[in-house]
Amino acid sequence: MLQILIVVVCVVISCFLIKKEAPAFVSVIVLITGVFISIYMLRIFSVITGYINVLINNIDIEKGYIKIVMKITGLSIATQFVSDICRDNGFNAMASQLELMCRISIVMLGMPVIIALLEMVNRCLK
Repeated sequence: MLQILIVVVCVVISCFLIKKEAPAFVSVIVLITGVFISIYMLRIFSVITGYINVLINNIDIEKGYIKIVMKITGLSIATQFVSDICRDNGFNAMASQLELMCRISIVMLGMPVIIALLEMVNRCLK
């Protein structure tokens, strides 16, 4: 993680220094750096997935709900990455629309979990 932070600081300083001479090049550098950070995050995400699989095997949790949570997490991370790229390039409206679409998708994906939770609460109250 420390290496990623150092690389990002170096990229930000480099982009700041070359921003006036080659602004298009700055966007490419930021995009490439974002891809490398995403690849690193995928490695971390696979470790987290391994821990979640251990948790699923040791505790009686329905796998479908865990899959939903994993999809929501992945969707949130991907949306944040893409909307930040949009904002960096001046497409603020598109970034906002993308984030709204993500929020609506999260609600849609999470409905089975919410319904199951409400059913459980309802059973406990009876």
